[in-house]
Amino acid sequence: MKFIVNINEITGSTKKKVGNKALRLSELFMTGFNVPKAFIITVDVFENFILENGLNNFMNYLLIEKSQRKICKISRKIRIGIVNGKMKGDIEKEILSKYENLNAKFVAVRSSAICEDSNKASFAGQFETFLSVKKNNLIQRVKDVWASMFTENIITYTLLNKISFCNLKMGVIVMRMVNAIKAGVIFTKDTLTRDEDKIIIEGAAGLGDKVVKGIIEPDCIIVDKKSGKIERKSRINVLSKTEIERLARVAMRVEKFFGMAQDIEWAIDKENIWILQARPITI
Repeated sequence: MKFIVNINEITGSTKKKVGNKALRLSELFMTGFNVPKAFIITVDVFENFILENGLNNFMNYLLIEKSQRKICKISRKIRIGIVNGKMKGDIEKEILSKYENLNAKFVAVRSSAICEDSNKASFAGQFETFLSVKKNNLIQRVKDVWASMFTENIITYTLLNKISFCNLKMGVIVMRMVNAIKAGVIFTKDTLTRDEDKIIIEGAAGLGDKVVKGIIEPDCIIVDKKSGKIERKSRINVLSKTEIERLARVAMRVEKFFGMAQDIEWAIDKENIWILQARPITI
């Protein structure tokens, strides 16, 4: 079993070790969709890190504790322990070697938890993502992504959705950064009206993190799947008609591939549309 795998190496038993987000991206990558080169730090690395830094007892307490107040207190100790913990030298060396193989100026460090992006619960936007990461702070950002599993918001969401704490295990995606001119999100059905014949495209200039987090007002477009009719719902004109049509076609291909409505993060560079994430729409 490999502890760290390239995006095109996720097969067999490894599928259960990378998290849903990484698995979906790997499937798209292997089918020929434009997904940036990446490698995945498996759940095994996280679990070994927990053991090596003496945090396994706190993890066990989460499984038996009933009080939410105490659970949040325990999770805070785990979070601090992860951020300040030490990674084994050989694992750290392999991660940095994989980084070099990406031949990237910057990388994105993204969560891929076992419980994330499932058909029942998405954890959308709740785990940390770090953009424009360089080699010198990559290891710390990996630990920061792990630690984001143990915030109070995550604990509350986990309890509300009756998800077992034994599923709080994290793979981490280290992905080559797209030099994005425009980026954003696509929903392959209208999440407000639940109309499955509509595609909602949101986009902005530059990186898409501000769109994902709702920090800025994006260009918002509705595309009818059957007629191709385009309706602009915002005063901001970021995307051209050609870009809208291309994004809609890619989104419908992704939806067809997975067989259900998708929430997709995308980016456009000078030439290509890149898929950064695809998850089921759970509402």
